[in-house]
Formats: sequence, structure tokens, C-alpha cells
Amino acid sequence: MNIHKNARLTFARRLLMVQEMTQHGLEACEASSRHGVRTRTARKWLGRYLVEGASGLTDASSRPKWSPRAIAPSKALLIVELRQRRMTHVRIAQSVGVSQATVSRVLHRAGLSTLSDLLPREPVQRYEHARLEICCTSTPNSSAISSG
Repeated sequence: MNIHKNARLTFARRLLMVQEMTQHGLEACEASSRHGVRTRTARKWLGRYLVEGASGLTDASSRPKWSPRAIAPSKALLIVELRQRRMTHVRIAQSVGVSQATVSRVLHRAGLSTLSDLLPREPVQRYEHARLEICCTSTPNSSAISSG
């Protein structure tokens, strides 16, 4: 469970608060004041506990379950294919029937924002220089330097 920094109650504290309300007959306003949360929050956790059990007290993801305005994968593929035919953003948007911003977003995700992205990249030439294998402890002049 990923608890944010301002969370008043962790899973264990939520469970304790809910058990105090269900098993010990504590009112929501009393339980909330004991645990430092609003009465509304205490009732929210109690409702989740009664419907889902202990698993309802875990943190839920804030990510939406579905996105109704997301572009269909087939349209995204069509946009990428048209770009590979070297069409501009404007022409792709007109032919597919989506906005230029959508075309731009799809092409950016595909790494094809500019026409130069369609060109094959030249391989990088790396050079290796021959290493000069010299032992640093026994050089020809080391005895002359130390005695002089």
C-alpha cells in the first residue's frame, strides 16, 4: 500500500476505527475525533468496510478505470502508417478525422514527430586506440630519477 505523506490513517488504523464503530458501538463522530479525521471520513470508511470487508479499506488507485476519449489503437496505427508515407500532421488529421493535437500526441509517442525521424540513423563510428602497455613501476629512467 502506498500511503501519501498527509494520510491520517493507514490500513491498520482504518480497520481499528471501523472495528470500534461496529463491534464496540462507537458513534462515527466519536471515532473520528479519536483518530483525527472528519466524521464524513469515518462514515466513508465504515461504508466501504460494510460493503467490501477489510479489503475495502485499502488505498484505491486514482487512475481512471477507462478513458472514453482515448484514441482507438487502429486509428493510432493508421496515423503512424500515414506518417511513414511522409504525410504532414495537417494532412494526416484531415484524412483520419482527428485533431492535429491528437496526431501530434500519437506521433510523439511513436517517436515520429519530425520527418527526419523517418530517416534511418547512421551508425555511430567508434574508434579504439591501441593501448600502450607500460608497467608504471619499472621504467628505464626510474632508477635514474630516484638516485638523482
